[in-house]
Amino acid sequence: MTLLSWNMILWAAAFVWKIGKTMVKEDDRFEKPQPAGKNQANPELSLVALAQPEQSGKSKEKAIKDYPAFSVQLGQFGEVATVSYDFVNHNKDKVVNRPDKTYSAEESNLELQENRLFRLLKLPVGSVFPDQAGVKKNMNDRGLSSSELAHCYHHVSRLLEDTDNQMLGEMERQRLAFDILRLVAQPGQVTQGDSPTCLTANVQHRALVRDPAAAVKVVVDVATTGRTMLASGQQIVLDDLSIKRDRDARSWPPNDWHRSYTSQLFQLAAINSYWQSAKEVIEYGTHDLFGQSVTGMFPERVARGSLRYVQDPDLGDHLVKTAKDKATLVPLSEIGSGQEGAGEIPLAAVSSLYANLLGSTKSDFVLSHKEHGRGKTLLEYDTESELHDLLTKMQNEKNMPLMGSIKIGSELIKDAKPIVATGRERHAISIASYDPETRRVQIENSWEKYFDREADLSTLYESMLPRRRRRK
Repeated sequence: MTLLSWNMILWAAAFVWKIGKTMVKEDDRFEKPQPAGKNQANPELSLVALAQPEQSGKSKEKAIKDYPAFSVQLGQFGEVATVSYDFVNHNKDKVVNRPDKTYSAEESNLELQENRLFRLLKLPVGSVFPDQAGVKKNMNDRGLSSSELAHCYHHVSRLLEDTDNQMLGEMERQRLAFDILRLVAQPGQVTQGDSPTCLTANVQHRALVRDPAAAVKVVVDVATTGRTMLASGQQIVLDDLSIKRDRDARSWPPNDWHRSYTSQLFQLAAINSYWQSAKEVIEYGTHDLFGQSVTGMFPERVARGSLRYVQDPDLGDHLVKTAKDKATLVPLSEIGSGQEGAGEIPLAAVSSLYANLLGSTKSDFVLSHKEHGRGKTLLEYDTESELHDLLTKMQNEKNMPLMGSIKIGSELIKDAKPIVATGRERHAISIASYDPETRRVQIENSWEKYFDREADLSTLYESMLPRRRRRK
């Protein structure tokens, strides 16, 4: 056997050893939520946290000096630009409660919270802006419990009472309040706009349907403090560009195809709740294996809080890794097999992300063909009959909406090819309901209402098949 062949065998063995040593279980990607009684004080997480090696060879997380800003070099059209990002520090002394905190009797009183809100809300009357009676009717038509509705009103009132907010003026807060109420009343209006956030747009849709008060809390926290707290006690901090209204959010009044300001804040908070909790990232680079330098894609352990997802209005979306006084770019295209956008979050991590962000009881709601199955939190199926049984079970248990991943150019969205020339192979959708007798599903598409549709089960099954996979 030639020397080259032996070198190839050695490299392959080293690669497999490195993967096995560094890979972590899906559940280990997050800081596990702790019971409320066991939580210590939750100081704001440092912007940078480093993994410092111990003598045993293991690593521990060590928070170091806060860096309120960092710069990173980005290549754009063959040129390299240095972009600086600042992390919002205003109102940092305000308390941000955990999403699963207990509401007071006053906060749960619908009459009190309704009166409080409508003393603060100043909406012009017109075809787009309903009057006070119209807002009440839209919210009441949702059929929410009085307690859930009171909590929604409570958080919107927090936004309008925040006169010390340095980011949002009076008009911006009033517009955001209207947009929040609009989406709580009609969750199907959630869109992703021009951003690759279909996955977290579907998380937002499910949150507005099932946990609207918790979803509103995330938006109001971020809009007023630049941060929100997870059920684990960790605080997620957003950069200034993520909080300022982007080009879509500046469109007013909101329409069917632009991502609104409410959705911008929620979707970016959701993406960062994953990456700022992550303990691993797959990167391209040179690694030392058995004393040899090998270049390729390897999973790397990182300190919790050292990763930041940023959506730059000019340079697009990217992931930044901070370390000491510097920051480096991690190309999203190199992270792994995620193809649904939203910062390449694995489908198997979505249910945990949802529970940690919203403080809700963990519930699996992501559909995946068994050929794509990558974790215990996925609702897996193989045949069309199995998909029918699974959808019937979820519908009967009132666990809708669900999330699915369909192929770009499939029958469900084949007329959208000119719109979705993004280079992505798949797109996340919401399955709002299923009728077992007619075997028809109601699809919510975060591109815009035009792409929402009713379809038969066979069409959905074909659309969700893996590439080059034949029907069974």
